[in-house]
Amino acid sequence: MGLDYEMQLTMSGVMNICQVVACVWSLWGMDRFGRRKLLLGGAVCMFLAHFIISILVGKYNGKWTEHTDAGWASAALILFFMLSFGATWGPIPWAMPAEIFPSSLRAKGCAFGTMSNWGNNFIIVSTVSILKVSASLLIRFRG
Repeated sequence: MGLDYEMQLTMSGVMNICQVVACVWSLWGMDRFGRRKLLLGGAVCMFLAHFIISILVGKYNGKWTEHTDAGWASAALILFFMLSFGATWGPIPWAMPAEIFPSSLRAKGCAFGTMSNWGNNFIIVSTVSILKVSASLLIRFRG
């Protein structure tokens, strides 16, 4: 979004700090507001951030040097997204298996939840790169 390499590195650190701060807040927020409200609110906030970012990128892609305000607005919305994710959808799914399963099945349920998370992440990471290559080849040889 028009940021030079050094600023990209700096913003990457700021973004990760935002997520850590939000995760720490969620430890208090989960008990105060409840899981359902936080998940629904987080989903709405993340959707709005992505939706507005997609509009800005669609409108100003390739013209970020002329529209630096839009670039910084996109960066701010990415930070807002990371705060929303870090406070809601990041930590809450890790806490839920321990609360759902009875004591006799809690360890196995948490282990299965962790295995499912890691396994699904592996599948996504393995297939997305293949899909990106396939899409670029399709575009290249189609036209």
